[in-house]
Amino acid sequence: MKKLYYSIGLSGSGKSTYYKNRFLTDFSEVANFLKERGLTLENIKVCPDDIRREVCGDVSDISRDNYIWKLADSRLKNNLDVYGYCVFDATGVSASARKFLKKYTDIEKIAIVFEPDVDLSKERIKKDLNEGVDRSKVPMFVVDRQFESFKNNVVGDINWNKVYDEVAKKKIKFHLGGEFSDVIFV
Repeated sequence: MKKLYYSIGLSGSGKSTYYKNRFLTDFSEVANFLKERGLTLENIKVCPDDIRREVCGDVSDISRDNYIWKLADSRLKNNLDVYGYCVFDATGVSASARKFLKKYTDIEKIAIVFEPDVDLSKERIKKDLNEGVDRSKVPMFVVDRQFESFKNNVVGDINWNKVYDEVAKKKIKFHLGGEFSDVIFV
């Protein structure tokens, strides 16, 4: 069965770093598939930020986002058709951002949920920008908004207290269970 690995996490939560450094260790099936075919994770990864860089010349340019997301969806479908695997590296914290996944009914969807830590995310973003890292220049208020979206659309409980404990994980698994076949926590 075709598999989609879909990240859900705030900007600055470590999604891209996870994919670079740990994903293939955690998912040896994918690592073996890539190795056997002489491919890298980049061959099966779709990242709207990378597409913005490619199309607009700037990862922070959202002026063509409708086109960017259509292209991302097209590449996701192509990766699934060609390789049987796709890694989708985006925030995915809002239900509307994940809405397009509903049409993919014949695949296994694995949500990789990153622990939301607003202060740490903001710190990482500021550090990267200060060091000249080519990353999205996410305003700090957007990280706050992403966290609210995470609480409302991932946990499904606005009263969640930011503690990434077993209760929160159960709520997330329950809430995302209709969208994803498995939920992995990082």
